[in-house]
Amino acid sequence: MGLLQKTKAAPAVEEAEETALVPHENGEVPAYMQDVEGDTGLDNIEQSELGVPRIDLLQAMSDAVEAGEGKPGQFRLNVTGQLFDEMDIMVVLVTKGKVNFVDREVFCRSFDGVNSDPQVSTQVQELCEDCPALQWGENNEPPACSETYNAFMVIVTEGDYYGTPFWFTAKRTSLKPFRAQVLQPLKFRKPGLACAFKFHLKAVTKQGPKGSYYVPQFKLLEHTSEKEFKAAREQYMPLAERMSFMAVVRAEEAAGIVEQGENGDLAPDDDIPL
Repeated sequence: MGLLQKTKAAPAVEEAEETALVPHENGEVPAYMQDVEGDTGLDNIEQSELGVPRIDLLQAMSDAVEAGEGKPGQFRLNVTGQLFDEMDIMVVLVTKGKVNFVDREVFCRSFDGVNSDPQVSTQVQELCEDCPALQWGENNEPPACSETYNAFMVIVTEGDYYGTPFWFTAKRTSLKPFRAQVLQPLKFRKPGLACAFKFHLKAVTKQGPKGSYYVPQFKLLEHTSEKEFKAAREQYMPLAERMSFMAVVRAEEAAGIVEQGENGDLAPDDDIPL
């Protein structure tokens, strides 16, 4: 399913020559396909019509849980509905943003954490730093505007989903573990590249005043392999950059899912869609 190809036994010489893979824009293709020109058979299909890959960490109030399509603490791939209890991943790209919901509708958003998006933010400050929604309340109420990290990742667990790219959004109760367990080691360990290391991802239970909820836990593993590292830099990075804007928009449009916060409050779940 993903762009990375699993290692397989070497075929016979004749077959190897016929099906040898060569580099292509979004991965590898058989040599006999690389110079094909003309109609693709998909010429009328736009990327914007397709879903953007996302994996959500399910909470007790998530739509998928209420529909019987998963359990709290599981990770759900939205395109296929596949559930994971844990997985190994590598990070390709991380972007920072902000989003403010009013009555579960996107009232304001920022794709860079600095400037508001004029397409939806018509009645608020143009610069995030000037916006009152970022201020804490008199009684220590949290800001209405939430900080987010949108991470483009790839599954590197051996199996059918090896090489599958997806978006994951860290927000609210996920922010602290994501900063400490992902951003800090990637930023300060040599060579300081997002795709330099693999992580083991699973969910852990936390207890709040109104019940339990789940947060992601990222355990640093070894360096990515040479094949995985090159794929991240040459294949996944351009793909992530092309998909990032649409991913964030669709994430916020799909904010009907809710997650239970640290204090038991219900907050829109703005994870990025697949």
